[in-house]
Amino acid sequence: MKYDQLVVIQGSTYGDDEKKLNEFYEIFKTHHFHRPKVIGVILTLPSKDKNGKNIPETGGRKDFFFFINNKDIKRFAIWRFNYSMRWWEDIFYNHEEAIYPPSFRKKYPPRW
Repeated sequence: MKYDQLVVIQGSTYGDDEKKLNEFYEIFKTHHFHRPKVIGVILTLPSKDKNGKNIPETGGRKDFFFFINNKDIKRFAIWRFNYSMRWWEDIFYNHEEAIYPPSFRKKYPPRW
């Protein structure tokens, strides 16, 4: 089975501990999706102002990343809004990717 679509839940606590992670898996099971492949929590970097300087009190948010099974994409596309899930490409093509570490962006470039 292929897992090509990267998804993010911004400001999520799912990756904080095993109990929360099991709750996350249970949501998918309840809705008859394949078990997602978890990447994990990525801490966001500070946002930058127009001069490229860090904006105080930004960054440090926990964003939870995972791949969904390709067979689930069609049905998942609308369902995901119930849980504030975003495609990684939505973030990239709206120029919001700079808050993620360069190593993460390099490892997970947009796929479409």
